[in-house]
Amino acid sequence: MIPVMMPTEVSRVAEAAREAGSSILMDGEQKVRAEGVPVETVLREGDTVQEIVKTAVEGFDLIVVGTRVTKIRDLLLGSLTDKVIRHAPCPVLVIK
Repeated sequence: MIPVMMPTEVSRVAEAAREAGSSILMDGEQKVRAEGVPVETVLREGDTVQEIVKTAVEGFDLIVVGTRVTKIRDLLLGSLTDKVIRHAPCPVLVIK
């Protein structure tokens, strides 16, 4: 049986995800600014690759994306990272 979430539960989960995303972005922004690097952050909801590419088209110079490395996939990029690289309108810096 698939558990069903009530609309109020969905709203709470979505809000918690937004808050977590904002917190992660603020932490990263503070670290980058501490190094004297100008930075702009954007938090979007939707398909991850589509939102990254759509946002980059709006005028960003660089996409920085991380990739997880596992024993099996040491030399391969994750599918999300690979899709961003293939569709990005600007350079992509991959951090391992």
